[in-house]
Amino acid sequence: MRIEGKIREASFLQRLNQFSALVELEGSEEVVYLANSGRMEELLQPGRPVLLEERFAPHRKTCYDLIIVALGEKWSPWMPECPESWSTRLYSGALCPILRAIPPSIGKRPWGRAGWTF
Repeated sequence: MRIEGKIREASFLQRLNQFSALVELEGSEEVVYLANSGRMEELLQPGRPVLLEERFAPHRKTCYDLIIVALGEKWSPWMPECPESWSTRLYSGALCPILRAIPPSIGKRPWGRAGWTF
């Protein structure tokens, strides 16, 4: 998983369907892509800050992917394939300077050969 596009901060407004949401970005409404089709109602609450990655391509219907959702003072990666190493780089400010001062969530804990993400 690589973040290659510019990161933009927005405010979540509503989930439109399984793979799209409406956000407020710099004073206007924008439809964004949701990579995680799960319901995630506890994360996607109106007014909650989110981070978007710009993703321009001729075949896309949207210009942004919703990648991170704020949970109080913590941020939670939205994408299911987001590895722990990516989260560590993100919170260190290496990928997104906006998050440098925000404490990360607990992270992954081992459970047998698998793990749990908190």
